[in-house]
Amino acid sequence: MKGKGLLAAFLLAVGLCFVPAFGYGEVRHGMWERNATKMEVSLLEARVTYMMYNPTNFLSVRFLHDPVGIVGGTRKFPEGVDTENKI
Repeated sequence: MKGKGLLAAFLLAVGLCFVPAFGYGEVRHGMWERNATKMEVSLLEARVTYMMYNPTNFLSVRFLHDPVGIVGGTRKFPEGVDTENKI
């Protein structure tokens, strides 16, 4: 009985050694690359700096720069709110 348990544990350990190899795949180059604007980099740096200064109690913040005013048309803002070139 002890031998069967040892054999089962050994086979399970050997089988689990090959599991990560099945999930391995090649990442297509250029798939995640995108040119970031200076504004996007600055906002990301501000977000990271905020989180670093408040490591235990930071709020989840996300900054969005709207260079052409698309967000104002898709969100329900009061009439007359202009989001063009604003954060």
